[in-house]
Amino acid sequence: AAAAGSAAASTSPKGGNNEPQVTLVSFRPAQADGYPTVNDKITAHAATNDPDGDGVSVEWKWFHNGVEVSGQLSDTLSPSGTWKKHDKIEAEALPRDTRGLTGQPRRGLISIRNSTPTITSRPAGSLNGYKAVVQDADSANPAERFKWTLEAPVTGFTLGEDGTLRFDRVAIKDTSGGQKIPIVVT
Repeated sequence: AAAAGSAAASTSPKGGNNEPQVTLVSFRPAQADGYPTVNDKITAHAATNDPDGDGVSVEWKWFHNGVEVSGQLSDTLSPSGTWKKHDKIEAEALPRDTRGLTGQPRRGLISIRNSTPTITSRPAGSLNGYKAVVQDADSANPAERFKWTLEAPVTGFTLGEDGTLRFDRVAIKDTSGGQKIPIVVT
């Protein structure tokens, strides 16, 4: 009778060791909005549970647009140089309890967001020019995506397609460095 009572108390099909579980896979990218850009590391976190109270460790696999990323087994994935905006990154967490039993893997999904372009300006190498440069991690040739225009009325300047602002020396009266020239990038 005692043996039957003991068997009834155990509901585990594994003889007293139930499968650990991953209840949630979440991400901690570097960006405040919670979505990574093409240059951000992504760290995954797995919330785990073991019905028997055993400790649980997690083994990781990463996927980029559905294809497993070879050799990435930690909870952090570094940018590959091939990520593009709207790419899908998945982390798969496989739980393993301290007795070696694995549970069902669970995946989390996050998308790569659009990177904010940066605009810098610097002298163009001569006294009569200044160059504005656009850098965009999402585009191989960002200059093709932007249109440079001078806000009217600005006289004494021309703006090249490459973003170089050329000064007409005759038209410039202020040589103290006080010229402000608005450039619109669309």
